[in-house]
Formats: sequence, C-alpha cells, structure tokens
Amino acid sequence: MAVRLPGHMNVPLTRAGVPNDPIFEFAEINSESEIAGVAPITGANDGVNPSARRDTSSPVYRTPILNADKT
Repeated sequence: MAVRLPGHMNVPLTRAGVPNDPIFEFAEINSESEIAGVAPITGANDGVNPSARRDTSSPVYRTPILNADKT
C-alpha cells in the first residue's frame, strides 16, 4: 500500500508506471492511522510532519499530511 502525495505527484507517478490500485489519498487512509501498529515512511518528511497541523510559522503549515505520528 502507498499513499499518494497531494496532486503534484500524480503525473510523475503515472509516467513512471505506478499503478493506481494500491495508492490512497491522505484523507482515505488517515482514519486507519490509530489502528495501525507500524507506519514505515520512505521519502519526503514534509508529508508526515505534524507541525503542518498547528505551527503557523512552519513552511508546511496546513499542508495535507499522513498521520504517521498517531500510529
């Protein structure tokens, strides 16, 4: 299973031939964060940075993130 980053990654993933079947949007998968035992993360850490939720001075503030910190 993989999570697709917000829209800007759709084209590169499609061009790379990544199938859409195992890929979810953050909103689809975040509800399962609290029941997951492990959240392996590979790639950009801004997609899992909890400061995006509350730190108004953060450059990623209000950016959609994967709730990996809640696993």
